[in-house]
Order: sequence, then C-alpha cells, then structure tokens
Amino acid sequence: MKDNYMIILLFGFLISPWHNTFANEPVSVTKTFQSSQMVFANPERGWITHRFANDLWGLNELRNSIEKVSLVLIKIDISAYVNSTHIGQSKLNEIRSALSNCRQNGLKVILRSAYAWDSILAPDPKNIETIKNHILDMKPIYYEYEDIIVAVEMGMFGPWGEMHSSQHSTINTKFYYPVETGALRQVHTAYMSALPSRRSVLVRRPYYIRQIFNDDKPLTSSEAYGNTPKARTSYHNDAYLASKDDEGTFGPGWSRAQELVYINQMTHYTFFGGESFGTPNDTYNNAQNAMLESKLQHMTYLHRDYYTPIYNAWGSSVKEEFTRKLGYRFELKTLSYSKEVAPGGILNFSLKLQNTGFSAMHLVRPVNLILDNGKTGGERIRYQTTLSVDPRTWTAEANIISIDRKLRIPATINQGAWQLLLHLPDDNIQLQSDARYTVRFANENTWNADGTNLFTNDILIRTSAPGSHTNDNVFHEITATTHTPSISQLSVIKTATILILFAEYDQDYSFHQAFIDADNNIATGYFVQGIGADFLVENSNYYRHSGNKGSDWLWQSLSGSVIPIIKNQQYIWQLPIANLNLPITLSSPVVFAGAKDGIRCDGCHAFEFSNLRYKCQVCGDYDLCMTCYNNKKETWNHLTSHKMISIEAPLIDNRNSLVKQHMNQISHLEESHLSKVLSNISADNVRIKRISSSTEMLVERSVSDSRMKTMSSSTEMLDKISINDSRMRMISSSTEILDKRSINDNRMKTIASSIENSDKLWISESGIRTVSSAIKTLEKRSNNDNRTRIASSSNDAFERLVTNANQIRTVSPSANNSRTIMITPTTDTSDKRSANDNRIKIASSSSDTLDKLSVDELYEFLLRYDLNMRSLAEKFKSERVCGADLMSFDEDDYKKISVTYGEKKKLKLLIEQKQLISNTRSVVTTTQVFDSAQIQKELNYLKAIIENQEKQIQVKNKAIQQLEDILGKKDQQIQYQDSMIEQLEVTIQKQCEENLIYTKLMHQNTAPQNYFAQQSAVVQDQLMNIPNYISKISIVLSDPSNQNVPVVRSNVLTAIDLSKNMQHVPVLKTSLPTSCEGPNSSDVHFPAVYHPDQEVLVTKPIIENPYNINNYGTYKVTIYSQDSQHIITETLLTVIPEIEICVPKQFVVRDSINNIVVGGIITLKRVEENSVIFTGTTDQTGTAILPDALADGTYEVEVYSPDNSKLQHLKFIMVIYQNRRQNFINKFIGRSDLGSNQMHMVLEWDAEPKDLDSHLFSSDGKHVYYLKRSDGNIMLDCDVQNGFGPETMTFTIEPNLKYVYAVHRYSYEPMLTQSKARVTFNFNTETTQISKFENENKLINGEIHCIPEITRPEARFWIVCMIDGSTKQIKFFPNAFEDYNDYQTNTIGMKYFTA
Repeated sequence: MKDNYMIILLFGFLISPWHNTFANEPVSVTKTFQSSQMVFANPERGWITHRFANDLWGLNELRNSIEKVSLVLIKIDISAYVNSTHIGQSKLNEIRSALSNCRQNGLKVILRSAYAWDSILAPDPKNIETIKNHILDMKPIYYEYEDIIVAVEMGMFGPWGEMHSSQHSTINTKFYYPVETGALRQVHTAYMSALPSRRSVLVRRPYYIRQIFNDDKPLTSSEAYGNTPKARTSYHNDAYLASKDDEGTFGPGWSRAQELVYINQMTHYTFFGGESFGTPNDTYNNAQNAMLESKLQHMTYLHRDYYTPIYNAWGSSVKEEFTRKLGYRFELKTLSYSKEVAPGGILNFSLKLQNTGFSAMHLVRPVNLILDNGKTGGERIRYQTTLSVDPRTWTAEANIISIDRKLRIPATINQGAWQLLLHLPDDNIQLQSDARYTVRFANENTWNADGTNLFTNDILIRTSAPGSHTNDNVFHEITATTHTPSISQLSVIKTATILILFAEYDQDYSFHQAFIDADNNIATGYFVQGIGADFLVENSNYYRHSGNKGSDWLWQSLSGSVIPIIKNQQYIWQLPIANLNLPITLSSPVVFAGAKDGIRCDGCHAFEFSNLRYKCQVCGDYDLCMTCYNNKKETWNHLTSHKMISIEAPLIDNRNSLVKQHMNQISHLEESHLSKVLSNISADNVRIKRISSSTEMLVERSVSDSRMKTMSSSTEMLDKISINDSRMRMISSSTEILDKRSINDNRMKTIASSIENSDKLWISESGIRTVSSAIKTLEKRSNNDNRTRIASSSNDAFERLVTNANQIRTVSPSANNSRTIMITPTTDTSDKRSANDNRIKIASSSSDTLDKLSVDELYEFLLRYDLNMRSLAEKFKSERVCGADLMSFDEDDYKKISVTYGEKKKLKLLIEQKQLISNTRSVVTTTQVFDSAQIQKELNYLKAIIENQEKQIQVKNKAIQQLEDILGKKDQQIQYQDSMIEQLEVTIQKQCEENLIYTKLMHQNTAPQNYFAQQSAVVQDQLMNIPNYISKISIVLSDPSNQNVPVVRSNVLTAIDLSKNMQHVPVLKTSLPTSCEGPNSSDVHFPAVYHPDQEVLVTKPIIENPYNINNYGTYKVTIYSQDSQHIITETLLTVIPEIEICVPKQFVVRDSINNIVVGGIITLKRVEENSVIFTGTTDQTGTAILPDALADGTYEVEVYSPDNSKLQHLKFIMVIYQNRRQNFINKFIGRSDLGSNQMHMVLEWDAEPKDLDSHLFSSDGKHVYYLKRSDGNIMLDCDVQNGFGPETMTFTIEPNLKYVYAVHRYSYEPMLTQSKARVTFNFNTETTQISKFENENKLINGEIHCIPEITRPEARFWIVCMIDGSTKQIKFFPNAFEDYNDYQTNTIGMKYFTA
C-alpha cells in the first residue's frame, strides 16, 4: 500500500499537457464537533472481567453492563495435562467453544493458560518441553481466532500462571521466586512461534523482558510495529499499585521511578493492563496516583473485579473517568471540507481529532472515508476509500492530530446532497461488517448503528461547482501531507531504439517511478496526476497497465528488467523501445514520482522492505513484504489465491560489475551526447516544435494534393464541382468524359454488354435497387437542360440502356426464396454496334422461343442455361428431343425420360419464361432518336414496373416471415416436448436401475463373518482407536425410495449411531460379524467394531482391488451379534473411491526437486478399451488440462518428459467413478540416472501441514535433514515448507550400514496421520536389487508407501522403513509412530536399526 505516495512532476516528450490540477478548487467550510461524556464499548480496551473456558456465564450481558465490557480474560485450566506430552482434544475443543461464544457476543479476549488456579507451589511440568508442546498445541486455535484475540498473557509458570513459585523458578522450593532466564526464553520463543505475527505476549514483570532479550533499553519508535519478538512483548501487572515495588513486580535493582520510565517508553506501542491489589486508598492506589500512573503507563485494560474495594474508595466519578480513559478514546474536534464539489472534482478534507484516553490503539485498523447518498435499501449508494493513515499513531501525548487530504470524487456520482462518514472497522475481514468491532468516536450526534461516524450530511455535488475535474470514476485519496520532494534536470530523450528518462531528486527515495501515458489518453490506464498511465517504470522493473479508467492499481509485470543508473541522487533509465514494444509517441506525457518509506506492508504494516515486496494484481494498491507473502497472509479482501508479482528495490553500488558496466556506459553517453542535450533542452524543444509545425504543414499539403488528384480522377467529384453552366457546356462538348460521368458507368456498361452477349440475365433484388438508382439519377440528369444537350455518341449509350431496360417483364422466385427479374436481349449476337451511329439495330433471335430449337440447339441452350443440367441435356440429346417436343411435354414424358423433380421444376420454369418472351412487344427494328420526353416516358414505365415488383416482393416477404414465425413457435413447442420426454425417460431409467439394485440387494443373502481378525494391524488400529470427536451417521433402512443413503470413502472410518439399548448389542468394545450385499460383495467386506462409550459401530469398506470400479456402489450391510445368531441392524452405504486415485482435472508436473516440467507429455488410456483417449502437453506452469467429460472406468496414466532423459517414465492406474475428480494433482517425476545401489526417495503430502521433513539416519552416526542437508553420500535435495512437497532424499546404500528413513511433522497442524503423506522409492533396477524383509518380494521402482490414517494426534514422527545395506533388504514399518519432538538427535535411528 502506498502511504506517502508523492507525485513530483509531469513532463511531456515534446509538448507537455501539464496544468495545475488543484487550481481554483472550491472554498472549504469548517464544522466544530461537540464532545460527549457518554460511556460506551469500544474494541480492545476498557474494563475487563474473566471467565474460565469451561464456565462462560453471562457473556451476553457484558457489553451492556455499567462498565461496558468488550474485553474478556479467558482463563484456561490445563492442570490435567501436567504429566502429558500434549493437551487433549477435548480441552482444545473446549477452548474453541469458549472463543466462538465470545465472538458471537461481540467480545474480544486475552488468553492465559495455567496448571493451577490456586496457591499451589510449583504446579507446572518439570520438563520445559512439555510446556512448549502445550503452547504449540494451541497454535491452531491462536490462528483460527486471531480476529478476536487481542494478546496472550504468558502464564504457564506457577500458580494462577503469574510466573513465580514455579518448577522453573530460581528457587523452586519456596513461593514467589522468579522464573529463571533460560526457561523464560524457551517459552517465549515457543509463543513467538505459536502466535500470529501481529499478536503479542505479555509477561508478568518488566524485568522478564529485559532478561529475555538481555537488553535494558525499552522498545523504541523505530522498533515498534516491526513484528520482531521485542516489538511483540509487553507486560501485565496483577499487583497494580499494591506497594512500592507492586509486590515484586518491579526490580530487582530498579527503583519504581526507573521502572516507570522504562514502562512509559515501551507502552507507547504495546498493550499494558492487569488487576489492582492492596489496601484501599493506600499510598499508590489512591485515586489521584492511580489516575497519574495509569496515564504514565498507558493502561489499556483493568480488571473490574480485582480489586472492588479499591475502586469503591476512588468514588463513582473517578471510576467513571477511568471507564472513559482506559485505552484509547478518540474525539473529533473540527472538520474543514469543500461545501460544493463537481463530479470528478476534488474534495478538500482537513480533520482535527484528539486521543483523550490513557493509551494508543495497538492493533492495525483501516481508516475509511465513505460518501453516502443518505438513502436506504436498493436506492442507497456508497463510495469508500481507505486513507493512508495509521490510527496506532494517534497517541494520547499527540494533543491535536491533523489529517489533511485531497480526495477525488467519482465522475459518475449523482448530483445532490451527500453524507461524509468515517469508518474504522476491524482489520480482519471476518469482523469488518460487524458494528460491535468498529471504533466509536466520543462526540454527540455522530454515531450510526452500522458502525460509521457521521462527519457531515451536506456535501453538495453539482456540475456547476468550481474547481478542476477528471473522468476518474473512483473515490480515492490523491495527495499526502508529508514532505514533497523536488526534482531538477528533468529530461526525456527518445530515439528510434531507446527511451532515456533522467531525473535528479532532492533526497534518496526507496522507490523511483516514471509513469508513461503512451496513447496520451486520460481515459485509459492508471489515473495519476492528470494522465492515464499505460506503463510504469519502477526501480529495475517495468509494467503494463491491464485495466482502464484509472480505477485500480492493475500493473502486469513485463519480462526482463531495466537496470537503473544511479549517480548520487540522479536516476537514469534506458528503455529499449523495440524490445519493450512500447507504443510511445512524441506527445506521450510522463509523470515522475518518488516515495520515501512510502510503501508499507498491508500484512504486518512494516514500512521497510529489506527483501522483495509483492504487489497484488487483484486488489487495488495492496503490497506484502516477503515474510507475509511466504506466510500466505490474508487481510481485508486479499486472498492467497490472488496473483502477485515480486518487485525489487536494489541498492546499486560500484561492487556490482553489471552496474559498473552501465555506469561506464552512461558516463560515456554523458560526455559525448547526454550533457549537451540536457543543457540545451529548451533549444531542442523549440527545434522540435518547429519540426512538428513543419510536419503538420506538409501533412496538410499532402492531404490537399491527394484530394486534388482524387478530384481530377473521380467523375463523382466532377459532379459536385460542375455547378455552373459554363463548366457543363465544356463537359458536354466532350462525349468521352460525359460517357464516363454516366451514373455508375462500370455497372451500366456491364449490364449493356451482358444484354448484347447473353441469352438472359438474372438480377436479384439488389440488382433491382441498382437499376432503380441508376434510373433515378438519369431522371435527374434528363431534367437538366445543360446535361440533355449531349453528343450523339452519348445518346447511343443512353438509348441502349433504356431500350434494354424496357425488356424487363417478370419477377420469378428462385429456389432459395429470393426474388429475381429476367432481362431478355432483343438483339442477335451477330449484330454489331456501329461506333458512329446513333441508332440501335435490334433483330429477333431465332432462339427466342424453345419451340424453334433443334435437338443440338436445345442441348447447347440447356448447358448455357445451367451447367447442373448437363445430365438432362444428355438425356434429351440421346432421346432426340427438340424444343417443340419439350414445349408439349406432359407428366408421362417426364417419367419416360426419368426427369428428376428438381430438373422438372427448372424445365417448367424455363418453358414459362420462354412463353412470356414470345408474347413481348414487337421488336423495334427501325432507327430511333430519343429526346427528353421519350426518355422520361420510358423512365416512368421502368419505375412503374420496379415499384410494382417491389410491392409484390414486400407482400411475399411479409407472408413468408409470418409463416417462419409460426413454424419457429411450433419448433419451440416440439423441442420443449422432446426435452420433457427425454427427462421423463432418464427419470424412469434411473428409477428402474435403482429398483433393480435394491431388488438385488433384498434377494441376496451372504453368510455373516467376523472380518476384523483378517485385517492388517493398521486397519485394526483404525477400528479400535477412534477419536473422541468422530462424526456419526444414522441407520438407513433398505428402502428403494430412500434418497439419503450415506456416502463413504474406501479408506475412511464410518461411525454408525447404534444405541447400546438395542437388543444383542455388546457391553464391551468388541468386533462384530457382518455381511454385505451389493455390486461386488465377494471383493468388498465391512469389518466392524462396536464402541459402547460413544455408542457407535465403526466400520470401513475393505476393497481387494480399489481400481476396479465395479466394487463401488450401494451395499446393504448387516451387523450381527457376536455369535452371529441375531441381526442387530441393517443399513445402506454407498461406497466411493478415494479421491487420491481418481483422475484429476489437471496435472501439475514437476521433477523431484520441485522444478516445473514444461513440455511434459500426459496420456490417458482407458484400460477396458485399451485405447488412448487423451494426450496433452504441460504449459509454462507445468500444467496439463484434462477433458471435462470422461466416462467411468479404469485408466492408465503415463507421464514423461521427452526433453529430459534424466527423468523417469511414469505409468500408474487411476479411476473415474461418477465424475468424482480432484481439481489438480501434483505429480513429481523422479530421477532415472541413478547409479548402482543409489536410492532416491520423494516425499509428498497434502496442503496441510505446511512443513513435513525427511530424516535419514545411518548406523555410522550420520543424520541428514533440513539443518544438515548433506553428509557423505547422503543428500537432502529439496526441502519444501509450504505444503504438497516434495522433500527429496538421495543416498548410496553402503554395505555393513543400516539406514532408517522417517518423516517429521515440523509444523503443528493438522495431525501427521491426516497429512496423506506418501513416499515414492526410485532406483535403477538394472544395477540395484532390493527385496522386502517381510516376504522377500522385490521392491518395485516407483513403488509408493502411504501413511496409515490412524488416530494418533500426538504423533510427530512417522517411521517409514529400515534398509539393510548388507542384505539389500528393506523393512517397512506398517504402523510405527513416535510422539516426541526431539528431531535433532539420532534417537529414532538407534531405536529402529534393530527393530
């Protein structure tokens, strides 16, 4: 996020369109707010009370109590686990339930855990590892409820968790001795690991903080809010104001005054609270001193019940004042704002406020401004922007706090009166819409029930308002009040190949930017300082804007980099225009900008980026530091699924050889050219302007020349120019030019030529319109006396056109329902047109009628008429049919010659046309001279014919359209009926299939059998040891109409609710006989164990071959009594395959060290048909997308890289059942270039837990893991810490050595046994042979072993196998786990070398 973002200067390449954006802005008015003495709840501050996690009484009354309690201390009793390595699941569920109740009641919490809540000496565990494990046990809860957890008091040590009288005290046999430093540091480190990065731990004494960090100096402003352990550590005082040293809270060796100075500095930035203690109205806890020290120590919270007599001694007025002042209390003082603003204009905003509380706000919180039209429901419109201000800096010592901003009003905002609201919601998106977690200001008539604070309701939006405005449609902040940098020696140099940007800043900045408006269009790109920037150069990166209208910070990184050249405070970029493909013109404006500490992390709100920063491509103006990015931080509306780009801010010095090279280049450039250009920039601009002006003149002259040439060559232009009579007379004297000026000469000549040289011509409706247009134009010309006095050669052209046009006689529909007219020639093809004659000789053709055609003539005529009638012409010729015969054809004649229906239709149409031709007017054979009256008469005749035909066409078109509409509606009805029939058929078919299944189930009868003893130790463990929170399903009777048959996975336990009061149910935990009836009951069995303590029957389907889809479907499972003589119950279960073996929608292919495999081949073969149905190639992300629609069945998948022979060629089996598919699967390809006795093991798992680690122990003392990645010939090739894997281990098996391979759960969540961890064993089968210890079968290259999914929540190690180098045997441990977490020793190896 840009906090102190500063626009510096706009600079154009040649002509800068710069103007003063903020000139003549509207006059501001000032409003004064009235303070309120009202007591109300605000989050993260105030009086607190406590509740035990298992005793949450009266939570719903706290916010409305006299003290307006919004913060609760939740006490967690873990005394039952003092001798347990981990906290039990029931206690963790209890804590979750307590926090969920607090959230529902609008409360925030402080947590404290302890092993005793009474005066018991040393109640905590002796083993510090136990305490650390218990802290880590609660880590998932801390993250799950981060939104309501304000801080965690360290607790753990001693009675009440007050960090004295502990097993780990300096003297642990007496009360009140402090905790020793080593234990403090270990537990503090555990909390830093377990808590979210923005949550703090509070220790009991300031002295402990100094011991933990070995530093007597308090937290400073430069260290605050940095998410370091010191910045996240403060203290709480449970003997507040009790005595001179607050009962041992202060010291040793420090006076009260020294401690208060230390605390005062630290609590500027951290939480502080506690509970009072001592004699009421004593030296320190009297009202006056209590008020003084609470302000001095910046008290955030105080326990209202400890100690009530002290508070009573203060009196009600002092206690009420404490109620107002505990923590922060913000009061609005004045607001200056623009009374009137134009849409797209600037709202001046100047707010003054004050913090009258004891302390600052200590958790991050956005400060939003909202424009509201004041309406409700669907008519309500709101615009919101987040100000670049951190409310944690609004301290009690700051007196008056000023916030001055300029805000851009959206250009599309409606005119009228608008409200301006202030909104400080919670930073966590889950609570942002909950008004109980928003900040209320202490003023009269400002608070709204939705959590907003009303500034004013009279901001008038008017188009007539003064001030500048833009078309920017986003409500946003456009200026900041911090130091505005200056810039000198600004220049932009553009050549054909390179763009050079040069600027000299007045100080060093973290980010140097140049915004380029390539298309000089403010409406496109990112709106900044009056331009629409399309490209951004920032330090060594450059970007293209992907949005428009300047609404979002949507920059897409371009490949490559631009190494900036830095000399002192001079910043120079050289951009290769050709490589960047930047469409930069001479008028493209540039905005230079700089930011100093101006970009903060939106995850942790740190202002410094020591490494990369990451910019979100979805959220507007959202940045994360590397730490938050790696931790997948989500805040506000930002999600980890959003695409982010990395941005460097490199420090360039002379030690970098690449920089030296560029420095030398720029030095040479400055000496030879750049210095001259920069010193004479103004002269260059003048010359450029002159060139530009000359260029414009040349362009204008070029355009004029072009127009003149066009005029001289275009007869249409002559029509426009030839207005006066003199020019018309000149034109009329030239018959050649006039001939060219006939309307659409080319078309007319074509028509005339066609008339003379064709037997007929069919013209479509568009042809009618063309002729009509020509006639109208001729009519206009004939009315012009100047144009009618034309030469005889021109008359010749007109007479030919009109004479032939007169022969239009009929309109006939063609086969495709278009309308055409036939033009019949009136001249014989042998006639010639005399060049000097004004007459047309027209003779009757001997072929005008069919009855005059001989056999051969008819044959030739039909071929010319339609080439598709060749076969018919051949028939006529062979049967010796002449024209007269054809004219007298009847139906029998057509049948005799086998004329098709289409041919007959064409012939009849041809006969009708020839009959019409025979009835036409007598041919004009005499010479004739047409005058204007005669032409007009002929034109009128033609117009009448065309109008009549057009009317007929319109009538027929309308009738056809009506018929088409009727047919369309009928088609829709038919389609709907067909669809309904299809749905009914599918429904009936499905019901028939279900009835067959249920009928089959009802009639099958298999003998009961107790399958428990036949199962592996893993399956027996799963069935016998179930978690306390297992979910139950109800019994579903064998009823075909039942639609609620439970769906169970083949590798997951199913707990059936079975009351112990039912007949024949055993009293003790025991296995029971079962039988099943279903699709393949011979290969599917259901071992079962009854658990009377939870009243559930636990079972799981055991499938002999999970890749046979015939094993999946609905089964009727019958459960019997122990002696198999009685049926306890029956139920239906639908078995589906594990998602891990189902064909995914996408494969993401990587090698075993997590490199993307581009160009990898994925093939999918359906085993049942032995046919390849899909072949795909991985893209640049290693992804291959599979078809959406795939039939149920078994598939062989093949994955390999044709470009890398060192990677294995994988083949494996998967299934598809009822379209059950994962979105994607990561597929890691192992190495194929392994040497003799070399083993390559690849560990992969699901998204959680984030970090599993591979450990390999050898019997000669080697231990390779992430802290020691290689030892001898053992190598950890890859270590992944954010889920999925791979973790890859490669080693050479040596004789006389044993190796133990184990997987460690480094991160806490979730259980190791739920991680879906699996290990693939790769080796060269030609040089290495490894047999299995238990059955002497050979280990297969690419063999996969999966973690057993048993109930072992405490497990930290999964012991996978032991390999004996002497015997070349591998022993797999089917169910071996270890709970302890000491992963830096060889304990695991020593234990399992001999197992």
